[in-house]
Amino acid sequence: MKISSILATAALAASTVSGWDHSERCEDIQDLCLLDFVWCNRDGDCDFPERSYRRSPSGNVAYPLLISSHTYKISWRASQQNDTPIVFSWQMNNITWEKNLTSKATNFIFRADELLADFPTARHTNVSRGDAWEAASRAPDNRISISRGPLPRGGANRGASVDVGQQFQIASSATTFYLDTQAKMTRDNTDGKWKLGVGIGVGVGVPILLALTAGAAWMAGKKSGGKHQTKEVATPQ
Repeated sequence: MKISSILATAALAASTVSGWDHSERCEDIQDLCLLDFVWCNRDGDCDFPERSYRRSPSGNVAYPLLISSHTYKISWRASQQNDTPIVFSWQMNNITWEKNLTSKATNFIFRADELLADFPTARHTNVSRGDAWEAASRAPDNRISISRGPLPRGGANRGASVDVGQQFQIASSATTFYLDTQAKMTRDNTDGKWKLGVGIGVGVGVPILLALTAGAAWMAGKKSGGKHQTKEVATPQ
């Protein structure tokens, strides 16, 4: 199994609230509009949920690592005059987990490890739990969407009311010790800049962290009872 190197190169910090008002983006939207999982506004102000870890790649938009065993509440605005059921979708590259909600639903409790345990699904019969876990954790190719009616394969339903959140990545709960250590060191450093491995042993901390990530994906695959590889999971570049 190929392991994402994202954790080995990330500069992480504990999530902080910048204070931008998420409801501002919904002012001109008549129906569905996410109030969570849209991390940054057009001015570059970002805030991330509690128990997440910010990653800010050089030259790219910041996004969070979300812990697989933690629950995150996702809220949105929805027109109470529209009776079409809402479909909640989690897109992981070209794999999708989805659930039908009532037309008046305005929130969903998101916990990655519980949702990943649903695989294989009716939509992805050849995707094991391990395959889905790898897709969710290998890169920031995860997005949440809400729509009136189901999303077809390959993108948003142009005929439906749709809102799509911003990218994120899933991290195993086994990595939280190292992520917390890294966040603490960021707060303690005067310049707030350092690389993963500093303070926990360069050449030691990084391999252990990657081993934990690999182990989590391997265990997920073992529990699912499958070692097969699916064509639906794209090979990382």
